[in-house]
Amino acid sequence: MVPTVASVLPTLLFVGLVCAGVVGAMSIVSGNKAYDEIGRGSLSIEPAKGATDEPPLDGSGEPVSDGRDAEIRQMLQARNARIVRQGGQALDIDAELRRLTEAPSEAGHQ
Repeated sequence: MVPTVASVLPTLLFVGLVCAGVVGAMSIVSGNKAYDEIGRGSLSIEPAKGATDEPPLDGSGEPVSDGRDAEIRQMLQARNARIVRQGGQALDIDAELRRLTEAPSEAGHQ
């Protein structure tokens, strides 16, 4: 005799709930802190645990710019090329780079 779906359904639900309970209990006991790390990382607003707000320093004690100066120089070269193409006078890229990257306290007191 073949059992009908209606007669097997309560047993299947009970077995499924017991399995889900066992898996849930195992995940709680394992103590995995994966959910504590959600939203943490290099692109998050809050720093990761143990991270400092100080920028990394190079060998001379200056903060590492992580390519910032190279990107600013590239932007200035593109601007300079556009100005020259339009018939204007070429910019001094090194002087503009120094002006743009100097400390904010010095920039206000020129």
